[in-house]
Amino acid sequence: RSSMGRKSRDKGARGEREWRDEVIANMPEFSESVRRGSEQRIPGLKICDVEGVPGIWFEVKRTSTRAPIMPGLRQGERDTDGRKVVVASRVDRGSWVVSMRASEWFPMFSAWLRERESK
Repeated sequence: RSSMGRKSRDKGARGEREWRDEVIANMPEFSESVRRGSEQRIPGLKICDVEGVPGIWFEVKRTSTRAPIMPGLRQGERDTDGRKVVVASRVDRGSWVVSMRASEWFPMFSAWLRERESK
């Protein structure tokens, strides 16, 4: 991160705050636990961009043009502690997009469908 310019870091931090707020607005049951990962930096420990949703490692990418989804996935896969990697991305004046590997999405969606059908 040291080679990253201040403007880029500021935009990244803004994106993390925006995504944190988006998660809280859409998943209020996690409102007490969701926070930016940088709020608890521990030297040498990898922390995802937004913490607090069980089982999910969020990488947040906020850019002016095309969102770097694949680099975000690779970064998350390199850094994750075993949680499923989800890239939350948004370009200027765009809406949030959530991306993950299909190999992670299919089992998660299938489990959700089974749970929904059992109710």
